[in-house]
Amino acid sequence: MTKVLLIDLTVDFCLHVLSEFVRVLLKDSIAHRDSFLQFSTITSLVKALRNREVTSVEITEKWIEKINISDLNAYIHWDPESALSKAKESDASRTLGKAQGLLSGVPIAIKDNMAVKGMPMTSASKMLENFVPPYESSVTQRLWDQGAFCLGKTNLDEFAM
Repeated sequence: MTKVLLIDLTVDFCLHVLSEFVRVLLKDSIAHRDSFLQFSTITSLVKALRNREVTSVEITEKWIEKINISDLNAYIHWDPESALSKAKESDASRTLGKAQGLLSGVPIAIKDNMAVKGMPMTSASKMLENFVPPYESSVTQRLWDQGAFCLGKTNLDEFAM
């Protein structure tokens, strides 16, 4: 019971942090040209996806564009091709009426200390620079089960210390 509660709290915290990140990052930067990115929360983004005001591909492309022009060193590893592919799959499912999960079509950034199967996990350490987990963390699996997909792995202090 404690593990389930801890995982629920961890997922809730990750979603809250991501919502705040989206709100701050998108507040002023693209508001004039791309109105669909004015959403201040993941809840608003999910609602816009469900109402077909925006597609997952459009959102993902804008994030890729923001990452490409950023000099913040926020991402340790990211895979734009895979993210776009998953966004297209999500949009196709939504078009067919088969979109599943609360986060269907939402690109998510994951801290590099959480395992994503097949994606490098370094925890910002040179010691782990070649480690690719053969398993999925419980937190990320729950996100994927709800239809989210990984945009990339974000930077952190070494081992999140």
